[in-house]
Amino acid sequence: MTAEDALVVVAGERHRALVGYAYLLTADLAEAEDLVQEAIVRTFARSLRGLELQDAESYVRRAVLRLYVDGHRRWGRWLGVRHLVATRSDDRGALAGPELTDTQIDVRRALADLPRRERACVVLRYFEDLTVPQIADRLGVSDGSVKRYLSQGVRRLRTVLGAAVPAADDGDPAPGGVGTKER
Repeated sequence: MTAEDALVVVAGERHRALVGYAYLLTADLAEAEDLVQEAIVRTFARSLRGLELQDAESYVRRAVLRLYVDGHRRWGRWLGVRHLVATRSDDRGALAGPELTDTQIDVRRALADLPRRERACVVLRYFEDLTVPQIADRLGVSDGSVKRYLSQGVRRLRTVLGAAVPAADDGDPAPGGVGTKER
């Protein structure tokens, strides 16, 4: 498969899943779409000869995460002033489309209220089924930091969502996680 073929599939067929992943991190659909677009551009701007489709999507997901965690400069500037020009609606429909259940809406809203690192760790753990060492590697932090972020994030989610949130663990793959997978 050529890089061009992989680009067509990733940007076309896998776009919705990638935006869903980015939305879990950003809690804003427009930001998620921008993040995926930027990740696709950065991934495919390089020569990726002999690229397999699975690898292409994996590269884009990693780019999405890296862009999110690094706090892309453009976003940093926008986040500093967006409260001056836009308000965040408290309407349930603002965060979700008609196909989402109340539970999914509540989980997304609760994730949106977590600090960036905690949200990234929770999404990678419970939505991507990564282990603590894998999360630490992706985020460039220690295993202990990941465990702390997971513990704090799960504790905060429990206060909002109740007993539906699993306990933070030591790194084994999550059996089902906080919500359903969006792949």
